[in-house]
Amino acid sequence: MSDSSSLGTHLLRRQSARPPGPRPRYPGQFLVTLATDKLALFQGLARTGDVSQIRIGPAHVALLSHPDHIHTMLVAKQRSF
Repeated sequence: MSDSSSLGTHLLRRQSARPPGPRPRYPGQFLVTLATDKLALFQGLARTGDVSQIRIGPAHVALLSHPDHIHTMLVAKQRSF
């Protein structure tokens, strides 16, 4: 019994480690939107918060909207990324 509850806790912790993001209405929606209307895609992502993510194929793509987060990634801790 404790094995299944610890597994559930692990899965919940693992899922919450990724930033929130919109869910696609159909497979490939984000790829199609990226090809046809990039601005709409990035505006939708920005509405979910300062950090959001989508999945395009096997890749998880993150969008940073807050200037402090962007500065940290590109300048302060660039070697980590």
